[in-house]
Amino acid sequence: MIEGIGNKYSDIDVYILTDLKKIDGCEYNEKYSKTAFFTLNGKHFDIEYWDKGLIHELIRQSNENNLSDLNIRSYNLIKIENLSFKDMMSFIHRFNTGYPIYNANEFDKYKNELNIAYICKFASRAIINKVDAIYEDIIGCVEEKELDSAVLSCKIQILELMRAYIFSFSETIDRSKWIIKRLELLGEKSSEASKIHQEFRNLYFGSALSKCPSELNSYIEKSLEFTNKVIDLIAMKNCGI
Repeated sequence: MIEGIGNKYSDIDVYILTDLKKIDGCEYNEKYSKTAFFTLNGKHFDIEYWDKGLIHELIRQSNENNLSDLNIRSYNLIKIENLSFKDMMSFIHRFNTGYPIYNANEFDKYKNELNIAYICKFASRAIINKVDAIYEDIIGCVEEKELDSAVLSCKIQILELMRAYIFSFSETIDRSKWIIKRLELLGEKSSEASKIHQEFRNLYFGSALSKCPSELNSYIEKSLEFTNKVIDLIAMKNCGI
């Protein structure tokens, strides 16, 4: 909601960086985080306690600048033991877009030290690897005449592709449901992003497809062409692709 994204039913997420060993009485307990919930005046609050050591490690790894080392797998460019890529990027997104209630000076210090540009390039590159794997699966489905499955895979692919595209602008995102809103905001600053947003909408939300093989093949072809186009645009932004 700080970003102008959300609605009156959205939960309030509160993130606290602390010594996790000092926190107890939470519903969920993970290696790097603990989560508690409460309701106040009809509004739901999610309180997530995150270990301060995590931000220190992210700062260290984000400043190693290993993108040019092709011997390192994309998902290993930033790797935190027992923390998934999804959860890590969600934490980074909240940290990047959050607003400090207390200890603003320490928060700003960490934020300035965290190399968000590198992290976004890493995320874009990692997601592109996933997109490439889906691409191969689509080709396999087409060869086996499984066109319905190919179309579904195309929609999954371009959704992931848009996440990579958003990261290529050094913007963070955690949940796919906000992709459209993010693209709209980018489109206000970039004519390229505005065009990509519209092309994505046309492909993802376009008219219902029939069982006609020629129609399904046409959609698949357009989707793959769009994918190649966007990957080229991301590569031009020097995202280590």
